[in-house]
Amino acid sequence: MKIQTSLSEQDGVSSREIWEKQVRKELKENTDKLDTWKIGTDLHFEPYATQEDCKDERIETVQLCQKQTPGWLNMPLIQGTDFESVKYSAENALKQGADAILLKMDWPDLLQMDESQHFLSNPENTIFFQTPEYPEVLIKEIYKSSALNWKGGIAFDPLANWMRTGTHFAGSVDSVATILNNAGSKKDFRPLMIESHVFHYSGATPVQELAFLIASTVTYLDYLTDAGVSAQKVFENLYFSVPAGTHYLTEIAKFRALRYLFFKIGRAYRVPDQQCRAFVHATTSSFYYAEKSTHNNIIRATSEAMSAVTGGCDALTTLPFDFCSGQLNEFPDRIARNVSNILAHESLLNQVADPASGSYLLENMTLSLADAAWELFLETEEKGGLERCFENGFIQDELDKSLNSSTAAFGTGKILVGVNKFEEQESDSSFRNEEKVFSRENRNGLQLLIAKNLSQLIRS
Repeated sequence: MKIQTSLSEQDGVSSREIWEKQVRKELKENTDKLDTWKIGTDLHFEPYATQEDCKDERIETVQLCQKQTPGWLNMPLIQGTDFESVKYSAENALKQGADAILLKMDWPDLLQMDESQHFLSNPENTIFFQTPEYPEVLIKEIYKSSALNWKGGIAFDPLANWMRTGTHFAGSVDSVATILNNAGSKKDFRPLMIESHVFHYSGATPVQELAFLIASTVTYLDYLTDAGVSAQKVFENLYFSVPAGTHYLTEIAKFRALRYLFFKIGRAYRVPDQQCRAFVHATTSSFYYAEKSTHNNIIRATSEAMSAVTGGCDALTTLPFDFCSGQLNEFPDRIARNVSNILAHESLLNQVADPASGSYLLENMTLSLADAAWELFLETEEKGGLERCFENGFIQDELDKSLNSSTAAFGTGKILVGVNKFEEQESDSSFRNEEKVFSRENRNGLQLLIAKNLSQLIRS
């Protein structure tokens, strides 16, 4: 199609007025489609952007702190009831396109087995250990021998665990400090994860998710630097784990904004710029998974995965479409793994380090998200920091407001496919039948955060 003259005037750059005139013409003056869209209760975005909206000099810094090398680790979740089944699943996944493994490990004595130790410490395997508590025994095993080249990390966030269970994080943070002070660091192993899942699954908007994630980071930095660990060493040994939601463009901007915010925190702690490049593990979000029409979740996961890799994640875990069933099925696991394979080998998104760079809309959204998150982060700091804000209920109240606003929208026309529209008549039996508990639990005087599922909230 020939480009219209009006869109190629002014030395090749069209003004906002020219674009809007053309859009109105194509929409036949149906201007309600040009309304801004809301990102929770925090932020509004225009439906499009032009070069005029991207004159902020900070955009250059945003681009500077994005991932510098293309590609990501295809990192499926592997879990099982015994080591042999886990080993079989992991080896099969690695043969079928996986680059790393997120191993859900519930057995504290796993490393007592010679065979498991040989497999887990194989330098050809990159393994992130997801554990129910901070695994001191595992950590000591990993760091005691300089001859073993462990690659991966620990997928446990003591601070997030405190917000879920009421078990205070100080002991685990002391363990991290001891490791970093005494054992140094391993180049390809990250013993500290900082996650935003705990906020995301409680209904957080992207702004809240980023703000509280950065507040968590600062909390760890304060504790660890007080324990004698340099800020630079903390930066070298941590990584982020972040779920990707279904709002495609917003989620791309969220991942890019995270890197920019981490960069800002690093400069505040006087960490060299080259050490302020975050390692980001992304997962697709089961918060949006439907309990009926579960195969629709394949499409949801694909959209979420594409947001994550376009936003520049370093590792990607695509959750199987039947994830909420709690069952272990090889077919859904294979489909989930191949979502990442297709994005890499057929869509070729692994050929570009920062695919979103230069998009007027996404650059503008990235800065807007970062600015709004930074403002909420500063408010949290002014109220005493994340720990104090959780103890006094500020964070819980903010998340409740967002969750209530989100669920209410589905009663006034917003659609979740297979849940409140286009749903199947018979429920998929693969989902758990027990009643979900979404109310606050209290322990040690704390209102705890309970993971939620949007599908079940809409139906309740």
